[in-house]
Amino acid sequence: MAPKNKQRGQSTRSARNDRGQNCEYVPSDSASGSDEDGDGGFEQFVRKKLMEICVGQKKLEADLERSIEFNSSRILELETFKKSQTDTVNKLQQEVDSLKEKVNKQERFSRRNNFRIVAVDSREGENCVRIVKGMLTNKFGWKSTPNVERAHRDGREQDGRPPHILVKMLSYQDKLLIMKKSRECLKDSAWFIVDDLTLDDLQEKRKWKDEVKQLYDSGTKLRFIAGKWRRSDGQIYNFDAE
Repeated sequence: MAPKNKQRGQSTRSARNDRGQNCEYVPSDSASGSDEDGDGGFEQFVRKKLMEICVGQKKLEADLERSIEFNSSRILELETFKKSQTDTVNKLQQEVDSLKEKVNKQERFSRRNNFRIVAVDSREGENCVRIVKGMLTNKFGWKSTPNVERAHRDGREQDGRPPHILVKMLSYQDKLLIMKKSRECLKDSAWFIVDDLTLDDLQEKRKWKDEVKQLYDSGTKLRFIAGKWRRSDGQIYNFDAE
């Protein structure tokens, strides 16, 4: 009986060894699929992100286009408004210039009988009307009593000279006669006479002072009348054309 048991045991071990030699590792479907799923999942992830970037870019482009359209429309509105405001400002400036010219003409007219005596020494208690009448009688040879409406000091001392004596004559013709004869009649005196100009006219006169001197030295004499330098025939002299 013993030999039979021994044979049975050997046959059992032999069968087990045969099964061990024939056993191989075969990856399961689940293991093999996990690698493929890993590669496919990454690709899907990248595609998803690229899609999101594309969608975001398209949205950004659409927002940018709407913003450009809005800003372009706004810029057009602002340019139109600016042009309107510029036109309004130019119109108002023209009106202001016109009003200034009218005011200057009115002021010039109110001064038409006036002139100023420069470099007359001032004295305490002086009577300017008496000084003017004495000058007209003694220097200008005025026969009758000069028709001086009023005379007084005006302005401040400048360059060591006392304030001017501002004179208003009753007659405009008397004022013109005094202005024409003043250079000759006062040639031996420190006094001299100038017209009573408005501020705008005074600035215009001083503006061309050097050019007027050059013209005088070359033989062309100009006179400042009614706010402009004029030739002897009364025509306005055009300095810009020279």
